[in-house]
Amino acid sequence: MRVLGLDTCRKGEVFGAVIRGGWFLDGVVRFGLGRPAEQQVAENVRATKYYPELRAIMLHDPGNHLAHGLLETVVRLPVIAVSNAREVPKGYSFFRSEHGTLLHRSRLSRSTADQVLSLTWTCGRLPEPARIAHVLAKGALERELGR
Repeated sequence: MRVLGLDTCRKGEVFGAVIRGGWFLDGVVRFGLGRPAEQQVAENVRATKYYPELRAIMLHDPGNHLAHGLLETVVRLPVIAVSNAREVPKGYSFFRSEHGTLLHRSRLSRSTADQVLSLTWTCGRLPEPARIAHVLAKGALERELGR
């Protein structure tokens, strides 16, 4: 099962990682983030060579730059928004595993979303698709700042 993790932590850009299961990195993507953001990201996702094989999108969007419901409609893939915030945002559910506790929100049934999270979470504070995308976004940011 291939899942695209998207991270919007870097202003004006979206970084992504295509993960197979929770173990194999199949590819990385980077998009500019403009207006309307959801439409632009959806078009970019659908234009990737990975799109036919994707089964879900995992979105780490702490700044709420993307409306995940609208993104899900336009991309035609289920979107699981994940967060490790201390406060519980509206509409989010808890997911507990051996790696910790995570907040998630999706239109998928809770059992299906939990199954996707458990299959893709192998280490760290986020499941692999979101974790790798986050590492890419933060690495690019640190490189820009000269750290």
